[in-house]
Amino acid sequence: MRVAYNSKRKHAGLPELDAFDFEDLVHEKLDVVKMDAAFLDRSVNEGFSGGEKNVMKSYKWRY
Repeated sequence: MRVAYNSKRKHAGLPELDAFDFEDLVHEKLDVVKMDAAFLDRSVNEGFSGGEKNVMKSYKWRY
């Protein structure tokens, strides 16, 4: 995520964020959307049913 974010910043003429600054930014944004920080440590498909995983796989194949 940091690489993609920094690429966007670079394109906008802004300096890139190092890993520590990016982590601080992510935690600030988690607070804004009231999201539990535990989501940062889990796998992408953790907690999804098999059907939900298959839908996401087929979506990736299409796009």
